Amino acid sequence: MKKLKYKNKIVIITSSRAEYGLLANLINLFDQNNKFDLELVVIGQHLSKKYGMTLDQFFKNKISIKKIKTLKNGTSIKSITGTFQKSFISFSNYLIKRKVDLVILLGDRYETLACANAVFLSNINLVHIQGGEKTYGSMDDTFRHVISKFSNIHFTSHELYKKRLIQLGEKKEHIFNVGSLGAENSKKYNLKSNKK
Repeated sequence: MKKLKYKNKIVIITSSRAEYGLLANLINLFDQNNKFDLELVVIGQHLSKKYGMTLDQFFKNKISIKKIKTLKNGTSIKSITGTFQKSFISFSNYLIKRKVDLVILLGDRYETLACANAVFLSNINLVHIQGGEKTYGSMDDTFRHVISKFSNIHFTSHELYKKRLIQLGEKKEHIFNVGSLGAENSKKYNLKSNKK
């Protein structure tokens, strides 16, 4: 694992509202820290009219953004395969053109898996957030576990998930149980009193 240095290029990938909501505070922390050169790579549903062009809702600050259109319309096997293929090829080309030191991604979507595959083949440090979790009866489990195998740094949300990654053969010293990003984000909310 390569040690990060001053002004290293950090890339965070986001493809949908669901994981962007979890990543938002982490993205802001990197953006506010001038020790790193952050670029946000936006793919998938964020760039789709069908899903509300969520890029326009979320990214109004001055974070450096690279848009990569990857989503094929539809939910057929052909569409999913096309999205996977486009995500892999487009993100591979992005990595070839830029000197990236670290890529951070979250979760278990198939386009995220395609990007993880590109990072792995490019021999770049890959951070996976929320590995080791379980979604019963879903393909997401397989995607998540494969992303974990491509990754060399892991941030888990529970000790149980850390143990599962160790069972999958990941190095204990590269797994950090940091808790849930969603729980961390909830600290920023001003909750109303029961009376209100």
